[in-house]
Order: sequence, then structure tokens, then C-alpha cells
Amino acid sequence: MAILGLFAGPSLSVIDDKGRLAIPASLRNSVPTHDGERLLCVSKHPVDDCLIAFGPDRLVRLQADLEKERDIAASRDRDFDRDTANRLNFGMTDTVPLDNSGRFILAGWLKDMAGLDKTVFLHGAGDYFEIWNPDTLAGVTKLEPLSRVCKSLMTQPGRGRK
Repeated sequence: MAILGLFAGPSLSVIDDKGRLAIPASLRNSVPTHDGERLLCVSKHPVDDCLIAFGPDRLVRLQADLEKERDIAASRDRDFDRDTANRLNFGMTDTVPLDNSGRFILAGWLKDMAGLDKTVFLHGAGDYFEIWNPDTLAGVTKLEPLSRVCKSLMTQPGRGRK
């Protein structure tokens, strides 16, 4: 059973020749609908070399978090560059509709930022899910357990690189 806005579980997918990425049902069913349409926000992860995807409701929470950061900075007499924070959080986010098959066109600039090729590893991380190049993930020591899951999925019959 999917819980709207909460993502869990690993899977593999493929970016097709048209730049479309299919979101597996295990993740797709958690994408909230907006006016009857499933919308997905995709952005560069703030720390790691992957993408994050989430429902538009997370943007509202993000704005509130940035306002809290500004208020905390002001109460501590510290600078807070809200313009830069907004640019990096909202300016690098693409909002796309999912088609009936759970696919969306992945913007080329996002694909390039995460070094994505054909096969991608997706995994739920709470209120978002991540999209990784399996080779990049393999080099991230702190995420070694996820890398093992990715390798296991890729070695299952019919699931290898295409």
C-alpha cells in the first residue's frame, strides 16, 4: 500500500531514447495528484551527485523551512542569503507531469548534472526518492548498503544494463 508523499523501496529503471524515465509503480503510486494529474518535481540533490524527486507539496514545506532558516539567522544576528537559497532550491527544480505509464521526460540539464546514462537506480528516501547513476552510487562510501542493493538488482536475470 502506497502512502501519498512518502517513498520507500529500491528499483531500477531505464531512460529511453526519447529521454523518458519510467517511475516504477512502487514509487509512482506515492506521487500525489494535483488537479487530477500526477506531478513530480525533480531537482539536483543538495549534497550528493544524484537527483531527487518529490511531489509539489514538498516545495511548500521547503519554502517554510527557508523562512525558518532566515528567522533563525536573524535571531542570531547572522546573514542569510535568501535569494541564493531560493535560486538553488527552486531554480534548479523541474516540475513535470507523469503520463499514464508513469513516465516523464527528464530534462537534459538534470540528466547531465547527475551523470545519468541509460540504467538508473531509484530508491525511496521518505518524502522524496533519489535517482542515481549506478556507477556514481558505487563510489559513495557512506551509501555502500544502497550500492549493494543496486548491484543485486542489476545482476538479476533480465535486469542488467541496457
